[in-house]
Amino acid sequence: MFKKSVSSLVLFAFVFTNIAFADIPKTSAPDTKKAVQITTDPEKIVIPRDYGLIKAKYASKDPGKLVIHIQDAHCNYEAQSNIIKILECLVNNDGLSLISVEGADGFIDTSWFKAFPDADIRKEVADYFMKKGEITGPEFLSITSDLPIKLFGAETRSYYIENLNAFTSSYPLKEDTERYLNQIKTIINKLKTYVYSEEMKELDAKNQDYEAKKLSFTDYVKYLESLGEKHKVALRQYGNLFKLISVLIYEKKIDFSVVDKERAALIDLITKKLDKEKLTELVSRSLEFKVGKISSAEYYDYLRALAVKYGVLLSTEYPNLFNYIIYNSVYSRIENEQLFNDIKKFEEAVKEKLFANDDQRTLEKLSRHINTLIGLVNIKLLNGDFDYYKAHKEEFAYEAFSDFIKKMTTRYGFAYEVDAPSQAVTESMPKLEDFYAIAIKRDKALVDNTIQAMNKENAQVSVLVTGGFHSEGIAKILEKQNISYMVVCPNITKDVETPYIKILTNQRTPL
Repeated sequence: MFKKSVSSLVLFAFVFTNIAFADIPKTSAPDTKKAVQITTDPEKIVIPRDYGLIKAKYASKDPGKLVIHIQDAHCNYEAQSNIIKILECLVNNDGLSLISVEGADGFIDTSWFKAFPDADIRKEVADYFMKKGEITGPEFLSITSDLPIKLFGAETRSYYIENLNAFTSSYPLKEDTERYLNQIKTIINKLKTYVYSEEMKELDAKNQDYEAKKLSFTDYVKYLESLGEKHKVALRQYGNLFKLISVLIYEKKIDFSVVDKERAALIDLITKKLDKEKLTELVSRSLEFKVGKISSAEYYDYLRALAVKYGVLLSTEYPNLFNYIIYNSVYSRIENEQLFNDIKKFEEAVKEKLFANDDQRTLEKLSRHINTLIGLVNIKLLNGDFDYYKAHKEEFAYEAFSDFIKKMTTRYGFAYEVDAPSQAVTESMPKLEDFYAIAIKRDKALVDNTIQAMNKENAQVSVLVTGGFHSEGIAKILEKQNISYMVVCPNITKDVETPYIKILTNQRTPL
């Protein structure tokens, strides 16, 4: 009974925490007495939700290697801080030893930083430079910790320099080009008041509010759902969106402030019914959940199985916990990368129901195209967006916009006119296309160089940290080579301006 009581107290101390994941001990080397089991199965890798989100997974039939691709938000301090925490989890829990990064080539030696004797000052200075965007999260971790990791620059130098030159040559033309494109966007938005139906105007306004972060993601999804239901667009065929709607329904049923108390009460009840072996297992599972070795869904499924085994009716005795377990289980099955594709496709299906004529369709397409061009200028396109641009390039020409606008001015009797593009605009577009084309060429180099480093280091698992633009290309290459991967996005809760462009264009801060 003494051992059982002690075990219960330990269990209570570890489990009676917030339903979010707890912090992992920072910059600490793994316990050498316990061998860390290395897995190449992406389904067995857990990323604490407090630190990041798993956006996609691919499990190879021949799981010899696993590449964990972390999408980097360049020079964003919060993102770099969460990347550090993700890396610590992967080192301590999954035996990660090789971290591959863009923006450098070959192995990166940070040992001379560690020669500075005062660890606190070293960490403070490194933190300052990470805030300024001068070093990344992986570099910070290597400089300030004793973790057994190697940093590797995955670039082919000539490609990177070519890519950088394409950016810096187009950057001086950015202001004129963006101003010109925004003039066209203003005219297109004014045309919507004449061409769109009232329902389409409302949808467009909601979409713009969502893009401007004036409308929350949840509220926008609920609005789309209601519009789809009204116009009989079948939601179920958009699998991940359907799961998300189910999650939101369960969310309404949960008092999250009570979930922790109900979980603690359930565990207290169950521990009284367990023998020593089962109690030890429960303590072990709870500790694994706390430090991120098992997922939230796995842990709560385990608790639910225990409740069923020992005759506890969760739905009536612990209703908030019961709904939270279902909510958590459904949420864990959402493929986050595919979710946004599903939302986009559902949105398009709803719009197709709303279109009354070809003018509305054309105006909607031109609106999408002008936003794509503005994204091109601001280096915000994703890989797939650029592929679409290349495949439909003639539809992005100046004439495509001016001809339609001229047609509408004749019909509705107003004086909107698009000027011909200036020399700056004409020069900038090919340079920007070169920038993206070279960036795509870098995708293969980043993968190939990472795999070579893994072979050299005999590493089964590696992390590859690059900007989100490269995600789609990297995923396709890894699948083609039959290599397992995960895509992880670090959490970012604040929309802040970063010094990324200033650093790329060598606008240094004073010493």
